[in-house]
Amino acid sequence: MCRPTFMLKLLYVQNILNWAKDNRVMVNISKTKQLVFHRPSAKPPLPCPLTDIEQVVTAKLLGVTFSQSLSFECHVSNILTVCSQRMYLLKCLKSQAFLLNNFT
Repeated sequence: MCRPTFMLKLLYVQNILNWAKDNRVMVNISKTKQLVFHRPSAKPPLPCPLTDIEQVVTAKLLGVTFSQSLSFECHVSNILTVCSQRMYLLKCLKSQAFLLNNFT
């Protein structure tokens, strides 16, 4: 069930937009995400999504992946995936360089 009333949520969004305007920050609603943090042991009911804002379970900010339980499991998994891809690329480049050296 949704705890905050519609008017309260609308006021909350309006306060954020007013703060952004006062600080000369542009808010792009299509790129804005809502991430609700909670303790890993407790899974409280999620509040209703804000108007026109997508509710997500993970979000990436400045290269760090945050999850709703504040666990770094998702972040570490993403980093390991990138490392694995880069290592494979280096392996392929190394074998290509070896082949090129044999032809000269």
